[in-house]
Amino acid sequence: MNTQIKTIQHYQKTIFWTITPLIVTSIFLYAFLVYSAIIHTAAREQIVHNTSELQSEISELEFTLIDSDRVFTAAYAYESGFTDVDEMKFVERTAETRLSYNQ
Repeated sequence: MNTQIKTIQHYQKTIFWTITPLIVTSIFLYAFLVYSAIIHTAAREQIVHNTSELQSEISELEFTLIDSDRVFTAAYAYESGFTDVDEMKFVERTAETRLSYNQ
């Protein structure tokens, strides 16, 4: 009877030392993953904030561009010394002027 009790205790000790590192590793892994989720969520919020600021800057620049387009009129061009062109000329692409052999 005494031998049977020692054998059960030996198996219990083996099971305990097998399961304990798994539990400790699982706890540390869980803590790491929760920490990573928190950090990534904070970083995502910062990126969303930066994106909205950049979109605001782009909108302001677009309005500035639209306002500056209104300044350049035909009258402004004539005042700056530009003249009308009598005959329009276009550049044609021929085999000699191509930069590559692609069609």
